Amino acid sequence: MASLLKKSTTGISAILVVGALALGGTTAQAASPGQAPHRAANSGTAAGPQAYTCVIGDRVHFRSGPGTNFPSLGQVNRGQGFNITGSSGNWRQGNLWGGPTGVWISNTYLGTCA
Repeated sequence: MASLLKKSTTGISAILVVGALALGGTTAQAASPGQAPHRAANSGTAAGPQAYTCVIGDRVHFRSGPGTNFPSLGQVNRGQGFNITGSSGNWRQGNLWGGPTGVWISNTYLGTCA
């Protein structure tokens, strides 16, 4: 039984990686099984797609702090998943799915994806 569970978990990880690539994510790594993504309030029904916070623009800079005066650490594109962990004014701190953690993105470029 444990062997079947392990194989099942590996299959889910592969699906997460493929899904992240389809959304324009990076190939660095999939979210770990214990790390749940940030979900929006009305995240759909059990039968429907689950909503999550994501980037809604292309070439959006993620930064080392909450403001344009902080250095850009890179860019992400539309559909990239983002787990919010904190905020300061109009900026949200969080973890990019399969990428850097503890980065800041302006709330202007974050929305809900399904």
